[in-house]
Amino acid sequence: MSDIKGGWWLFDPATRKITHSVTGQTLSFSNMAAALPGIVPSANTTRRWMLFVYEDSDLTCPLLIEWRKFNAGNGEWSVNWRVDYARTARLHDQEQKKYRAAKIGQMSYAIWKRLDEFLIDALPFWGVANGLGPAPVFIAFNAGWMNGAWTEAFYRVSGKAPEYPFNRGFVNNVVFQTPVSIPLDLTPPAPWRIAPTESFTPVLDANLPAALREEVASALQVRPCLVAGDGERYLVGLPISVDDVRTSSARIFYCDSDLATDMVRFGLHGQQENAARSPPPWSIEFAPKTSVLFDRRLGGAVSCPKYRKEYPGGFVFDAIYAPLSIERKLADFCRDGLLFDRQKEWTPFDDAMTAGRCSEVRLKSHYVGGTESQPTLDAAISLDDPLVWWGGTLRSVFDETSDDGILHGRAPVMIGAFWEYDPPSTTLRHRLTGQSVSLVGRDPDGALSFLYRDPDGEYPLRILPQRILDTGSIGFLWMLDHVRSAALWRARGEMGDVAVPYGLWRRVDDCVLDALLCWPDTEEIGQKPVGLKVSGGWFNGAWLPALRRYVKPVRRDLVIGKSAAHAPFVERLDAVAPSWIYIDAPVTVDAPIRLSGEVKLDRSRFYLPESAELSGFEGKMPAMRRNDGGAVVLPSASGSFLLCGVDYRPIARFLYADENAFFYLDGDPFFRNTMEFDLHMLFNVGTRRASVSGQPDTRFAEDYIPTSLSHSDALIPAPALLQRARNALLDAMLVWPGTSARLRDEPGKYESLGAGSGRPDYEHSGVSLPKFGKVTVKSGYIGGYFSQNLTVSAWIETD
Repeated sequence: MSDIKGGWWLFDPATRKITHSVTGQTLSFSNMAAALPGIVPSANTTRRWMLFVYEDSDLTCPLLIEWRKFNAGNGEWSVNWRVDYARTARLHDQEQKKYRAAKIGQMSYAIWKRLDEFLIDALPFWGVANGLGPAPVFIAFNAGWMNGAWTEAFYRVSGKAPEYPFNRGFVNNVVFQTPVSIPLDLTPPAPWRIAPTESFTPVLDANLPAALREEVASALQVRPCLVAGDGERYLVGLPISVDDVRTSSARIFYCDSDLATDMVRFGLHGQQENAARSPPPWSIEFAPKTSVLFDRRLGGAVSCPKYRKEYPGGFVFDAIYAPLSIERKLADFCRDGLLFDRQKEWTPFDDAMTAGRCSEVRLKSHYVGGTESQPTLDAAISLDDPLVWWGGTLRSVFDETSDDGILHGRAPVMIGAFWEYDPPSTTLRHRLTGQSVSLVGRDPDGALSFLYRDPDGEYPLRILPQRILDTGSIGFLWMLDHVRSAALWRARGEMGDVAVPYGLWRRVDDCVLDALLCWPDTEEIGQKPVGLKVSGGWFNGAWLPALRRYVKPVRRDLVIGKSAAHAPFVERLDAVAPSWIYIDAPVTVDAPIRLSGEVKLDRSRFYLPESAELSGFEGKMPAMRRNDGGAVVLPSASGSFLLCGVDYRPIARFLYADENAFFYLDGDPFFRNTMEFDLHMLFNVGTRRASVSGQPDTRFAEDYIPTSLSHSDALIPAPALLQRARNALLDAMLVWPGTSARLRDEPGKYESLGAGSGRPDYEHSGVSLPKFGKVTVKSGYIGGYFSQNLTVSAWIETD
């Protein structure tokens, strides 16, 4: 049975076939192409060749695609596909007459163009298929026709079609475009050439708006343009339009025998970050809503498809798009115009930042499936240029000699800021704390045996790898069993049948969760885990086998800070297991709850004396207090806002405070009976450390770290504070019994959202505060590097 994958695509996982429901074009998997000419058998298990067959009403041809398991970091190996047009062309050489190739070793332009239009639209919707594993995260294309000539130095990378829209409730699966049709007698377009200033004077259509005609005529007098053939096609840069606020983009006028338009925009990607970079990355996008789109054959405006977007809250936005055939044509010609000029003698506007050739082009207006779905599509002409959007080079995507990503050396390797991996002893050692985790061996049932060590003792660990096939990735989830590990510890004669002491367990758990996420891909175990599932542990003052946690580092984490001078928190062995006490109170919404005695130091930093009690909320807001009185967690206020000005997002603002620090953070009830906290976005951070008279004020330096984001003066929690806060939030909010009272928006803030903005009525504003079945804390440190995308979730498993 076929799945509707997006717009006009039907994917059948059983037959491994994708079909265009409008045109009838198909792509089917044939076999693993190990014996075809040009395919060299390899023992490398991270890549293999696949033979596909493309078919339509008048064409059937084979296609070679390489399956690549790409080491994406953080334990995940994403599945990427590489469409190799060079090898496919050599395969076509065997039936030269049938495929009408212009020369040996290349595909005819018409066949390549028909295949390429199909593949860049279809492959982003390929799904999980029998025998082929997960769908590709990225699809790479090498070789093809560029600027009127066949070349093997042409590299493109497309992303997978987004499955979920940015705005909740918005469905983007509606087809409003018409498929692109490529005739088999299509000839290659004439290549671009640079026409010097005033050397090219085309006749402009009289029906074009007078203002646009004047702009084009003026531009041709002051700057060179790109011209193809005898002038049947040309490009020239125009001044930025008044209604175009994107000051880093250039407005382009394009004209050929069929079309004249100023809807094209060229831009520099990350203008500030890449101002000094050579060669620079460029982007192409289209603005049909505010531009002229003129049909030269009919002498009037092009009829554009329209699509109405309906957002939650009743907001309606009417979108206008250029026809897909026009967008694809403009994308190809504009991309070729930017990439072909190696010396960058042509530029659409006068700006020192554009000096040097263009290294990479991203098509921002790349719609697939005939819908709003918009994956990325990047192009380059050199394997050595940095690929900005990938954070690496194209060589890692296309090179056929790269290794399998496994650590084979015997010399020690630094991982992160603190961990050093010693291959001979298969041991990770923490340089600051002296803690270590060693791989001991593999049990007959496939479980991995590890041993934790520190200067005070040892603790065995049992981990069972579980293979998972996520969307686009292959990996192992490591199941850390604290119940079995504690039994192994007791069997060593440590404490008989007594549960592992809290201090030891806390120390081991905090260290091991970080160490396992930093474990390298090695010959002994293969690839490291994509995540950890932890069973058992101490919870609310007692040993609880039913405690479950899931730790997930997201691939390509955004690292915004590191703690090179901050050691993690190491629990005392004699520490007493904390428990949490619920303090009942009505919910007050007149003003945010603040701690009594807070002193404001500057705009967003506060101080509370270490001797002061954690109070000020009693009788105003229910709270969780640690049994020794040294820490509290409680709702402070509603932080609801409008996403994109239309989508009401209920958020709760919470307060966390302990003996050393306090701060406010958001809690998001994104799913029923769940609460998600984010330790990246802290508000009104505070310290309880006293300043030393006559010395610089360094009170915040022990608990907070400035982010590396140049536009932000925000602080992120240092490792020790983050560990304490995360553990407290997970425990306290799972103990939270719930209250029937609702944390509504502050009245003044609610009114500021505006009537008709998508906000609910006041009684249903804000968030409910029930008993939470799952609590998640986002952001944390991996090997000393702070990542916004690390998540730890906790829940109590029930029968």
